[in-house]
Amino acid sequence: MRRFAAWFALVSFILAGSSEPLRAKATSLDGLLAAINHASGAPYRFHLRSSETASSSGRSLAVVINEQGPAYFRKRCDRELCAGLYFDGKRDYLVDANQTALPESGNDGSRATLRAIESYAFTDPGFTTAGGRVSDRGRVLGSTRSVDDEGRRHLVVAAPLGVPMDVAIDADTSLIANATSLDGNTRFTFADERRVDDQVTLPFAIDLNQEPLDRFDRRSIVEQPFEPPAGLVPHFAASGAAVKLTGARAGDPPVTACTIGGVTAACLLDTGNSGMSMSLELAEQLNLEPMSAPFEVTGIGSYATGLVRAPGIEIGAASYPPATYVILHDIHRYGYDLILGADFFAHTRVTLDYPHRALTLAPQTAAGDPASIPINFVNFIPVVAVQMGAADAHLALDTGDDSTINLAEQYYRAHPALFRPTGTSPVSGVGGKSQEILGQIAAISVGQFTIEHQRIGATEGLNPTGDGHLGCGFLEHFAVTFDYQHEHVSLTPRPGDAAIKPR
Repeated sequence: MRRFAAWFALVSFILAGSSEPLRAKATSLDGLLAAINHASGAPYRFHLRSSETASSSGRSLAVVINEQGPAYFRKRCDRELCAGLYFDGKRDYLVDANQTALPESGNDGSRATLRAIESYAFTDPGFTTAGGRVSDRGRVLGSTRSVDDEGRRHLVVAAPLGVPMDVAIDADTSLIANATSLDGNTRFTFADERRVDDQVTLPFAIDLNQEPLDRFDRRSIVEQPFEPPAGLVPHFAASGAAVKLTGARAGDPPVTACTIGGVTAACLLDTGNSGMSMSLELAEQLNLEPMSAPFEVTGIGSYATGLVRAPGIEIGAASYPPATYVILHDIHRYGYDLILGADFFAHTRVTLDYPHRALTLAPQTAAGDPASIPINFVNFIPVVAVQMGAADAHLALDTGDDSTINLAEQYYRAHPALFRPTGTSPVSGVGGKSQEILGQIAAISVGQFTIEHQRIGATEGLNPTGDGHLGCGFLEHFAVTFDYQHEHVSLTPRPGDAAIKPR
C-alpha cells in the first residue's frame, strides 16, 4: 500500500501544475514510473491509430495499426485486400480478408510484455495489481548495475503471463529507449519521439535488431473506442431445422444448397479453406467486378487469381453478411460453386452429421462441450492431435478432402513404417493434380476414440496444414460439431459402428 500511496501522491503533484520535468534519474522505482508515465502522457489510456507505407514483392502496401492499452490490431492492405494480426491482450490472432480472427497456436508470451512496454501500460499502478511485474534490472539479475554507460536506467518488465524484457529509459526524456529480451537476441529500439495531439509522446521510428520495423507517417488519438475485428457474424431465424446434405454416401464431402444474390448455388462446407471462395462461373453469373488486389491460392498446386466482393448468403436458418471471395477457376467441375471456409465456421456452431447427411447451424454458446477435443488453428484451419501406432501427429480436420487419412509426403517419408503401400491413385484439387500412395493403418486414435482399419495415403506435392489431413472418409464415422469459438470439436460416433472403440 505504501508504494501505491507514494505513486499517487507524486502523480497528484504533477497534475497540480508542477512545471519541473521529472527525470529518469529518480532514485525510487515508484518515482521513476511516475516520471515515465508523465513524460509519455500514458498512451495506454487512448485509442491510437498509426499509418505507414511498406513494400512487399515490389508492391506498395498500406499499414494501419489501431491500439488501446495492450490490445493491438495491425493490418496490411494491398489495395482493397487487408489482412493482419490482432492481439487481445493475451493471445495473437490471425485476421483474414473478411476480418475473421482466429487464434494462432504457440503463444510464447512475448507479445503481452512488448505491448505493455509499447503502450506504457507498465507505468500504470493497475499493471502490478493485475499480476504484472516491474523491477530494477540489478535486483532481478543479481547485480547492482541498473544504469548503463549512457546513463539509461534499466528495468525488467513482465506482463501477466508474459516473458520478462529489459527496458532502457532515457535519462533526459524519461521515455523508453529500447526493449530487449533477456537473452539479448531481440531488441526493439524507439526513436523520433513526437508529441501527438498535445497529449501523448510516441516514437515514429521503431527498429528491430537494428533493422527498420516501422516508419510511421501519422499517429493520432481516435475518439471512437477501439474495436476488435468482427468477422462475418450471421443472423439466425427462429427455426433451426437441419439442412439436407447432398450425396448418397456417408463419406461424401458436405455440399448443400445456399442462396447468394438471388441465385441458388451448391456450397461446399470446407474447414480446410482459410476463407471464402467462389467459382469463376458463379462470379460471372452474378456480374461481380474483380477487385484489383491479386491473390495466390495453394492446394496440390498453386495459381494467381483475383477476388470479388459478393452479396450475403443464406443457408438454412442462417444469413451471412457480404464478404470477400477468392475466385477459383477449377471448382465448378466438382459440382459446387461456393466454398465456405473459416469465415463461415468462425461465428457459428456447425454440426455435420455424416451418417444422416444433415447440417445443423446454431448460434455460438457461452460454454463449450467439456467432452470435446481441443483444436489448434494453423492458418485458420483446425488441427487435432492424433496417434497412429507409436507415431504422434497433428492433422488438419479437412471437410473438403474426400480422402480418409491423407499424410503430407514429407511426414510419411519420416515415418515409413506407418503403413505398407498397396497401390496408388490419381488425385486432383485446387491448383493441380498429383498421385496418392495408398495403404491401410491398423488404428488411429483421436480424443476418446480409436478407429480401426482405416484407409491411409500420402500425396506427393501436397501443401499440407500440419502433418496431413483427416478427410471425409474418416469423418463419416461421426456427427461432427465444430465450435471454433471455444477451440473444440465434438465427435458423436455413428450408432453400431464396429470400427470405433473407446479409449
